[in-house]
Amino acid sequence: MKNMFLGYLFLSAYSPQAGGAAFYSVGQIVGMPAWLEGNDDRYVVDAKVDDVDLADWQNPAKQPAMLRSMLQALLEGRLKLVVHRSTREAPVYRLVVGKNGPKFKETNPGEPHPGARPLPRGGTFSREQNDDWMRLHYFGISIAQLASFELGDAGRTIEDQTGLAGRYDLTIEMPGTEPGTQQGGIAMPGLGPSAFSIADQLGLKLEPAKGQVETLVIDHVERPSPN
Repeated sequence: MKNMFLGYLFLSAYSPQAGGAAFYSVGQIVGMPAWLEGNDDRYVVDAKVDDVDLADWQNPAKQPAMLRSMLQALLEGRLKLVVHRSTREAPVYRLVVGKNGPKFKETNPGEPHPGARPLPRGGTFSREQNDDWMRLHYFGISIAQLASFELGDAGRTIEDQTGLAGRYDLTIEMPGTEPGTQQGGIAMPGLGPSAFSIADQLGLKLEPAKGQVETLVIDHVERPSPN
């Protein structure tokens, strides 16, 4: 990881235990000090998989859980991190199907998608881009993954109430999008349409509500010492 704030590692190391989302949103992490996410505190992280774990690491089915476990150990060792999970009532958005139904299809597991990259919790991702637009293609993802990857900037936790329990192929048009980045094997989108307009593209809708939100509470964390 190069030139990134350390708070990014928290999003990769810990995932919600309920709801099926791949990541906590920033609003679900309580007690994160400013230096973990500020532009003035950026780091390079160079980590290595132990030789004894390499065979398991090369298994795509095992790699996401291994990555979370190893990142948690790194944060606990270098930042003296102590966390616990909690729940609280907070504003949420309920993700529901729009009046005309979803505008995407259930995936065909046997259909190849050359060049697509694997995603946390399954499915793959690819994109097309020129100077004026970006087109994102997701293959074989759940609605919970969609909420994490593309709707997570809505400012609230998203509750999936679509009733869509399968895996789906979908495309999102991102006109005027600035290029995104990739860190730790996870695509980080650039600037583009709001979560509400993306949901509308897909025949879905975000509705404000109250709900129980799982949070990750930081009890203790220290700045890492220099190598």
